[in-house]
Amino acid sequence: MTKKWILSFVLAFYFNLYGFNPADYAPAENEIYGEIAPLEVATEQIKGFLVELTGAALFETLQAQLSLRLGFDLFNHEELTNMGFDIKTPWGFSGSWGKEPSFSLYIPTKDSLKLYQILRNLAEQEANSQHSSQKLTTDEEFQDMEEGNPSAFSKLPKEFQEIKVNELFTLKEGNQIAYVARTNKFVFVSNEPQFSESKLQPAAKPISSESYYATLKEYYRRKNGGKIPLGSLYLHPSTLRRIEEQNFPIYGEALSQALLEEMEKNIEGIGGFWGFESKKTILSFAYLYRKGYLRDKNFLLARILQTTGQKITLQFFPELPVLYLALNINLPPLIDFMIEKDPQLRDNLKTTRDKLAQDFPWDIAKDLLRAFSGNIAALVAKLPPEKNLRDYEAWVWYANFGIIPEKKAVLKDFLDALVRTRKRQKNPEFSVSLRKVQGQELYILSYTPQKGKAMRIYLLFSGNEILLSGNENIGKIPTGSKHLVREITGYENPNAFFYVNLSAIIDFLAKSNMKAFILPYLPYLRSFSSLHMVSGSETDITFSDFVIRLK
Repeated sequence: MTKKWILSFVLAFYFNLYGFNPADYAPAENEIYGEIAPLEVATEQIKGFLVELTGAALFETLQAQLSLRLGFDLFNHEELTNMGFDIKTPWGFSGSWGKEPSFSLYIPTKDSLKLYQILRNLAEQEANSQHSSQKLTTDEEFQDMEEGNPSAFSKLPKEFQEIKVNELFTLKEGNQIAYVARTNKFVFVSNEPQFSESKLQPAAKPISSESYYATLKEYYRRKNGGKIPLGSLYLHPSTLRRIEEQNFPIYGEALSQALLEEMEKNIEGIGGFWGFESKKTILSFAYLYRKGYLRDKNFLLARILQTTGQKITLQFFPELPVLYLALNINLPPLIDFMIEKDPQLRDNLKTTRDKLAQDFPWDIAKDLLRAFSGNIAALVAKLPPEKNLRDYEAWVWYANFGIIPEKKAVLKDFLDALVRTRKRQKNPEFSVSLRKVQGQELYILSYTPQKGKAMRIYLLFSGNEILLSGNENIGKIPTGSKHLVREITGYENPNAFFYVNLSAIIDFLAKSNMKAFILPYLPYLRSFSSLHMVSGSETDITFSDFVIRLK
């Protein structure tokens, strides 16, 4: 025996006796595996966020009410330990979501017998309180129960008597059965159709042995400010098809199928986490791909995610707007892919081109759609007074679209042709005109409904972008030195970003006619600062983060 082998054997023996890792018990082939942070960590994170949200005094009141309902103080570590919980080890959750979803929950314990007895007593009390005539059944009675019996418990049914654990009880609700058992290390809860002792033993091939589990686990912790997330989720790579088929129906079956097949061949793991940092909570989803996939331009996803990084005006807005949206994708290759994979789209574009050929000698896909780089931003700078909410001109909004420099002349020629065509057709509802403002060519798109006020959009070419606004002074968009997206998210050039200034909206509502409806909640609402969503990529991971910030 080598010293290394002996050390490994000793460590394995030690952790088998004293250590517990729920990921060692969850089979790698299961579709879902989740972890809940150790109670010591989870309760501190939740408490910290709630104190920041409600204030210390109000939190103490909420804590007292919760303790009264639960029968114990969830935030008292000593009390949790005395109940039998191991507050330093994470909980584990494993399952599948087929026709009959199944789950298994692993609760780490310091005293498994004590916690097991507490749970069993609570179950018995619940049964007796809801069904006064229903007592804890014997093993024989359990076998003879009718399927429709609403609730019943059993100590140890005959077919389970060979299990080498001290206790097992079952809960039956209609056709559903949940098993609660214990080992020296944990309490086990499951609804799987057949219970066996093997479920209480480490899996032959556990998820803890999977590389994607280790990679995502480290990624979650780093994204959560170096802290263990409150909850984390790991999905088997085979679940990608089920998820993606629901995310891409807008592009048509051919396109979604082609992109999905490419991603399936390169995916290694899927998951997400929910965590707390100071003054914010984050819900994040992640896709882990094989090494190098997101940088290999032989694949579509790599091409559309690798943007030019082109700066556009609205990235440098001086103040936090009420609403902000930004998109950064490499649009031309995406358009090429869509046209290649979707015959119906090709036919529609050809039909449109043929109809407009007399006035517009440009190919819509080749000359116009491919003129845009994929850098887009739009914002609402501030909300108008409540009485002017329905007045289009009262809203202060801006938008801009990045354009490829070589295609700028084509877009200007197209707009000039549109001006000439509309003059000739004299359409009273929709018109396009051109005006010189301070030496700049300002295009005005106007829509006048039969009954109503005209709505105008002003369009201006500025550098390598097109600016849009409802204000004719569009050339005077205020700009600042701070990079808006980077200031909020920390990312230089994410692929998608959406921001809501909750503080500004709550202030607006507090002064509006809705004040009476939100007045009871204002002390809590006043604590919120913003909500944002950001999507992007890091090395071999694509992510989407949803973040709520407090003041």
